[in-house]
Amino acid sequence: MPNVHVDSSRVFLSGWSNGASMALLYALNAPNIAAAATYSSTNPYQNDNDPCPQTPYPSQRTSVLDLVNECDSAGICLGGQKFIADLNNRYGNQLTAKFITITGYYQPKPTPTPKCVTCSEWQGLFYHGRWPVNLNDQIFYAFFRNYTSH
Repeated sequence: MPNVHVDSSRVFLSGWSNGASMALLYALNAPNIAAAATYSSTNPYQNDNDPCPQTPYPSQRTSVLDLVNECDSAGICLGGQKFIADLNNRYGNQLTAKFITITGYYQPKPTPTPKCVTCSEWQGLFYHGRWPVNLNDQIFYAFFRNYTSH
């Protein structure tokens, strides 16, 4: 495909749930990814009660965003929050790692301060199963526009 021209400063990754974890892991370890903005990812390096947790050691300093519903299933919110906090603690200003929580189902909106709340498993699965389409431009595309190069 010699006639295909790709602006490597605008190669972005996104994903949802396990796909979000894979997008974050790939973005932090593959060259030429400008940014990754995901929905409902937990920590791609370790799960709750993981017998073999890994330390995040990204080979790339790619900007990442994890958007999570404050009520999500199986500890996803807390896992994502801990992962982003760990990246920020380890790498500080060497990379951008953002964590945003949302509330609501039909028209979700960002919470003023990121927080994870306890909810029933069925309610968490209910919220987990819907992509926040109304926030695509405000959060996802805005993040991509702000981080178009390394």
